[in-house]
Amino acid sequence: RPTVSSDGAVDLETHILDYGGDLYGRTVTVRFSARGRAETKFESAEALRDAVKEDIAAARAYFAKEGRL
Repeated sequence: RPTVSSDGAVDLETHILDYGGDLYGRTVTVRFSARGRAETKFESAEALRDAVKEDIAAARAYFAKEGRL
């Protein structure tokens, strides 16, 4: 979510592939490796789900190519 608060902080949503633990209340460091798709408004929840599936496939392909998955 590319929203910027009045104090200059940036909100960020991430998807951690193949992780099933609980990270609430923990500090997580996120390092950017490549840019995904641009911010998009979807017509339906189904369209959003389809885009997320494509994003995950693209991320897996990227990290596999980089030897990091």
